[in-house]
Amino acid sequence: MTKIQLFLTSISLSQAVINWHPYPFFRVIVPFAAGILLAIAIGLPPGTTPGIWILVTFAAMLPVVFTIYTPSYRHRYLPGLFYYLFFLVAGFTLVLVRTPALEPLNISNYKGSADQYILRIAEPVRATARSYRTTAALMYAVDSGVLQPVSGKVLVYFAADSAAAGLNYGDVLIVSGLLTKVPPPGNPHQFDYRRFLANSGIYHQMFLKSSGWRKTERTSANPLFTLAYAARHRLLDILRSKGFGGDEYAVISAILLGYDAEMDRELRQRYAGAGALHILCVSGLHVGIIFFIFNFLFSPLDRSKRTRWLKVLLLLLAIWSYAFITGLSPSVLRAAVMFSLFSWRESRRARSNPYNILAASAFILLVYNPYIIMLIGFQLSYAAVLAIVALFDPIYRLLAFRNFLADQVWKLMVVSLTAQIGTFPLAIYYFHQFPVYFFITNLVVIPLAWLIINTGVLLLLVSWISVSLSAIFGMLLSVMLMVMNGAVEFIQSLPGAVLHGLVLHLPQVVLIYLLIIVTTRFAIDKNFRMLMSGLGLVAVLLASFVVGNAAKLHQQKVIIYQINGHSALEVVQGRRAILIADSALLADDQAMEFSLAMNHTYSGIRHLDIFTHDTLPRADLGEAIHFYKPNFLSVGVLRFAFIDPSYIPLHSSVPLRVDYVVVQQNPKIDLPDLATQYDFEAIIFDASNSWYRLRDWTAWCDSTETPYHNIREDGYFERPLASQSKLAEVLSLW
Repeated sequence: MTKIQLFLTSISLSQAVINWHPYPFFRVIVPFAAGILLAIAIGLPPGTTPGIWILVTFAAMLPVVFTIYTPSYRHRYLPGLFYYLFFLVAGFTLVLVRTPALEPLNISNYKGSADQYILRIAEPVRATARSYRTTAALMYAVDSGVLQPVSGKVLVYFAADSAAAGLNYGDVLIVSGLLTKVPPPGNPHQFDYRRFLANSGIYHQMFLKSSGWRKTERTSANPLFTLAYAARHRLLDILRSKGFGGDEYAVISAILLGYDAEMDRELRQRYAGAGALHILCVSGLHVGIIFFIFNFLFSPLDRSKRTRWLKVLLLLLAIWSYAFITGLSPSVLRAAVMFSLFSWRESRRARSNPYNILAASAFILLVYNPYIIMLIGFQLSYAAVLAIVALFDPIYRLLAFRNFLADQVWKLMVVSLTAQIGTFPLAIYYFHQFPVYFFITNLVVIPLAWLIINTGVLLLLVSWISVSLSAIFGMLLSVMLMVMNGAVEFIQSLPGAVLHGLVLHLPQVVLIYLLIIVTTRFAIDKNFRMLMSGLGLVAVLLASFVVGNAAKLHQQKVIIYQINGHSALEVVQGRRAILIADSALLADDQAMEFSLAMNHTYSGIRHLDIFTHDTLPRADLGEAIHFYKPNFLSVGVLRFAFIDPSYIPLHSSVPLRVDYVVVQQNPKIDLPDLATQYDFEAIIFDASNSWYRLRDWTAWCDSTETPYHNIREDGYFERPLASQSKLAEVLSLW
């Protein structure tokens, strides 16, 4: 559920006490966003096409026109009802029309067997740990020497070499490689990268060797993006020429130009732990600073009506040039649209309603790309701004300072607090942590970010004019970056700086946002109904936490993880987990963190015991878990037999009864013989086995109709223990 979803219910709840006439765009955005979310959730209804829904949208417009021009006091609610219905259907239809997978030429619908593809590079190539990565737009599929027009974006990985590093936006390539669908998450509660890419219209990926592609003489690029990428590359070169490197260069390129390719994991975690990660992501703060810089520079144009319009055009040019250079992220788009609307309203000397501008900017962006509603940056950006607009004035008026500096510090604290109120439910839902010292961090980094961006803009401007002057600005900028990085590192190192392992489920996120809205309404209106509603929401929220904790205390399950090249089985009993894995995996902290951490967070694991198969027989695992040589594990009423390279065949006239046979580490076995030695429910091939062995084994299972689970292709295996109580089964539904 997205931020918009969270607010839809809350807005409906408070409609009875709010006069919506001053906020007409909110009346549009509510049903429009609801229609978009509905379409994303259910997709194309069976037996229909996007064209049919376009006709339905036009049909939904007719009742609106009819009821408006045939007014009746008795049926005065009908215009509003049909109005909401029209925008609901319009949002639904827009998603279907803008979904690439529903286009006839999209590669998802291609039925041929192409051995080559012609594609163009759709964004600058980025270096990863082992390869170069980019997004490409398909142009043709080469099927038996015949060019077949296709469309769609794909994620392309190139083998790391100098040729791949030299690829540019717009280059057209002929590639030979296997086009595969992006796999789903392999482990429980892992980030769903497939869904993330699908929201950007990417459903396939391709891995290319150095010999698997060649560059043509042709290029195909959007001139605006070509200019933007070239400008960013030139500005980055200027920063490098001034001696910036390491963390300083990573931070200044991210803050000023939205270029985060130099940002390593450790530096990113330091800023996240201090509550300053938003500084590294170009957002409304950065666009606002750019707006105020150029608004000041163009202020002499305010003297007449004609030059005022020239100022607006120059401001729009500056804002959107910066948005293009920094990559058009959702938060940048939101800020660019908002400041564009604000500039236009100011040029007409009209009063600007912040709620209307906020809703209008959201409507424009959703029309441009309805799937943007699913992006975390979009949700957090609007949640923060809406909270600031709604809560800043009431909280700011609680204290009054005559001292100018104290007043500015108080304003900064209120902005920080209100933004945190608006975003913390979503931040915990997505990132499972909370920065405790965000107040202190923002008091330091926001003024520094303001100075850094202003100084950085001056550095880039004067670098074309004066080498000595740009050197002075470069020294000042280096000192500021050093101070900010040092402050962030110090705050992040303080005891208890970050609360980790926090979990909020979707219903709880909705309840918290409803509670924030109801509490705000009560504080402003002193309405008794709002007070009672708030108390009711608190009771439901507390009950949800109690139920969730009870479910974790009673959980019992067995999980075999998907970690390619490794074996990992885990037994979860309440808040305790026992992991049985190979020693190579246990030595790889990054693989352990990536594959297991989210499941441990959601399961509420407080104690983890780790063993290998060599140490397991000598371990005391409790009454319900027993390990028997050679390679048999009993967990509750479930029994597992492990088949690895040390496996010794059984010699018995009667097959041994087990629930699952787990094949791991590429053993040299004959599956027909194995099937005569064991009486099992299914074979599990874990992710430590090679592709070519899995191909042969699964082919045999398919031909003999033997049940199996291929961890590499099907993802993790999970089985609740049959002995768990009915209470645990009921609570696990939460």
